[in-house]
Amino acid sequence: MNKKDLIVELHNRTGLTKNEAEEFVNMIIEKISEALKRGENVKIENFGSFKITEKKRVQITDFSKNTRRLSNGGLKVKFIFSKKMRGFDEF
Repeated sequence: MNKKDLIVELHNRTGLTKNEAEEFVNMIIEKISEALKRGENVKIENFGSFKITEKKRVQITDFSKNTRRLSNGGLKVKFIFSKKMRGFDEF
């Protein structure tokens, strides 16, 4: 399922117009993105959690130049399925 499929499914199940469904999906994605940018974790019950984690700095070797350097590290987003979603028992 992709974003377009999600919009169509929301439209079919709720009676929202496709434009309204698209606005709703975009708003949800925007709110999740904003929270993650602020460094907040996002938990959606019975679905999962988006967590900010720090990338480890690792040593990178450039064989063509015969040099080594450390990667920048930084932050990344990790998604963890809820217990209910892990088994997909109810689907």
